[in-house]
Amino acid sequence: MALPTTCLGCLGISRLIVGGNPFSGISHQSPERDGEMADWYTAARIKEALAQCEEVGINTCVLRSDAHIWRLLREYRNEGGQIQWIAQTAPEYADHERNIEQAAANGACAIFVHGGLAETLWTSGRQDRVATLVEHIHSLGLPAGVAGHAPEVHLAMHEAGLPVDFHMVCWYNCGSVH
Repeated sequence: MALPTTCLGCLGISRLIVGGNPFSGISHQSPERDGEMADWYTAARIKEALAQCEEVGINTCVLRSDAHIWRLLREYRNEGGQIQWIAQTAPEYADHERNIEQAAANGACAIFVHGGLAETLWTSGRQDRVATLVEHIHSLGLPAGVAGHAPEVHLAMHEAGLPVDFHMVCWYNCGSVH
């Protein structure tokens, strides 16, 4: 099945993209719900879900850049999976540049700075740090973005000329800076 596609840089991505918070046990609701997601989404079930996405024409996923996802995608690709991966930096990795490099080394086709990190840095006057992370992604030859939950912060980033290729802004507030 073919879904409509759009371009992100030179990437052809389906206009419907699968997100990975449930795969990583992140509900933004409660620790109990996080646990339920982590228990349900075994590696086998995640790979099955990704394969089903590809079967219906979804060619891109958004997943964290962490050891769990790196291993999972390696297995999935070794088993023939082709889905493209847009990586979200994992804020618990203290060396954000290294996490970006790890995402690229593990096959990310684009990378964005985690929303909580990007918005917190931006609103605390660390716009230069956000720009440095975006520049680092670009230095690896990949489209770079920022995520978050506060559209007004992203409008400010745009107005300031932050050279991102995309913004990812969710339609709900899960405890963002505003």
